[in-house]
Amino acid sequence: MKFIDDKCKNLTKWNKNYFYLGTILFIVLNIALFGLLGSGWSVKIFDTSANYDNFKILNFLNGFLGSIDHVSWQHVLLNMACFAIVGIYLERKYGTINFLLLVFYISFFSRMANMLILQHCSKFSHGFSAGNYALYAIMFIDYIFSFSKSRRNITNIILGALVILAIYLCMCFSGGTTGFNFEYWPYDFITNSWHWSGFLTGVLTGMFIEIMRFNCRTENK
Repeated sequence: MKFIDDKCKNLTKWNKNYFYLGTILFIVLNIALFGLLGSGWSVKIFDTSANYDNFKILNFLNGFLGSIDHVSWQHVLLNMACFAIVGIYLERKYGTINFLLLVFYISFFSRMANMLILQHCSKFSHGFSAGNYALYAIMFIDYIFSFSKSRRNITNIILGALVILAIYLCMCFSGGTTGFNFEYWPYDFITNSWHWSGFLTGVLTGMFIEIMRFNCRTENK
């Protein structure tokens, strides 16, 4: 089924798309955690008095948990709607298991980037928006390379263009915890330092993935 798996990959158990189970499970996890525990549950686990000079592993773990801890129902549902858009594209490309591993990696390292780059901000900020923007960057890079001869097909090009349009619209909205505002430019990306620092994490990750792909193709020739 061409809309389930990218036909340009050799299927294995790692890169097979199990009907978008990874995207579904992550959305259910975030909604269930908020429904059961409410807002701020991750902050209660660790020392919230720690500062940016104290890079203990517990504080990094707190940053990771903060990615799946949301402020309000609007916040969690909006973040998961944005996640679903990019998740459909990436899980189809990478497969369910690889995609889940990527999501948990991004959840951790997008928060680490926030801590390292934006030292004036609270590392205990909530929500998966930085993770979403990291995934957006990975998707953009994957889409650019999907025009290469070995990976080009019409389904990838059309689906990727539609996803990019949807992501652009997501970037134009702001006020995700309390209300909705819309601008005709990517306001939420440019003006929110948490978002562009997460995007930077995704750029580095996406380029690393493409380098690894290139090396694998070279070795297999």
